[in-house]
Amino acid sequence: PKPRLYMQAQRSSAYIISVLATVINLTFALWMIAFGDYSVIEAFAPALTMAVGAYLVLLPHSIVPTITEWHRIKAKNYKKILYMFTFPIYMMTFIPACIVALLKKNVEWKKIDHGNKKDRK
Repeated sequence: PKPRLYMQAQRSSAYIISVLATVINLTFALWMIAFGDYSVIEAFAPALTMAVGAYLVLLPHSIVPTITEWHRIKAKNYKKILYMFTFPIYMMTFIPACIVALLKKNVEWKKIDHGNKKDRK
């Protein structure tokens, strides 16, 4: 098996590449609108293509577990199918959080009280 640190480095490098690709695409789109003779659709086409590609890459990560764990998931069938197709969008919402995590200097852990009576003593 591969060392845990190696796997974390792979994941973090994937996040960095995703974040950089997003920032570069959006920067060039705004540049094309501001200084070029491009329409908004032409300018944002590369960013949209990247988003659709990311969706298609993440889609199997929701389809396979949903199919294999169909009977264990406690939800109505239409919700299972709906959640299967909305999961990639949910995962893409982590990109802004990754940008903040990469750029923030003072990172500290803060405990969140969820109101669980067992944890309160």
